[in-house]
Amino acid sequence: MSSTDCKKTKSQLCTEMANLRRRNAELEARANPAESDDRYRRLLEFLPDAVRIICNDVIVYVNAAALDLFGAGRPEDLIGRFGSDFILDVDREHIDRRTRKVRRSGNLPPEEQRRLNLSGDVIEVEVSGIAISWNGQPAVLSVMRNNAARVRARAELKAAKEAAEFADR
Repeated sequence: MSSTDCKKTKSQLCTEMANLRRRNAELEARANPAESDDRYRRLLEFLPDAVRIICNDVIVYVNAAALDLFGAGRPEDLIGRFGSDFILDVDREHIDRRTRKVRRSGNLPPEEQRRLNLSGDVIEVEVSGIAISWNGQPAVLSVMRNNAARVRARAELKAAKEAAEFADR
């Protein structure tokens, strides 16, 4: 141990230890990427929410929940397609801004959005995103939850309130 280590506070040493552990995990993942990737893929596969990974606007990974959400029978129905194929034209500019923001900031909180499924039908989703690396390339991992029931309930509540207000007139 160097003399400078003896002068460090407990907090400084704990921070250094955490950084060393994080660096060690990164090095282990690089040394054995197949095992690390497989572990994450298995985790993502069993999530109840839809997960898509998009690299350079191309879908490179989907889990089973994403297949259900987008009406796909098999991963190949989505993988290789452009992520922008599933965005409504009126929403494109907003979603492009969010994609740029997630790349800068690292993550985005959930937001209600709309997407198109393979049949061209609009689906209501709640989306959150995180910037990741996919095979050494920058990518975005999106987690989507079907939001149709919540949107429908909100619309029904609004209609009921308006009907009640109209009846009171």
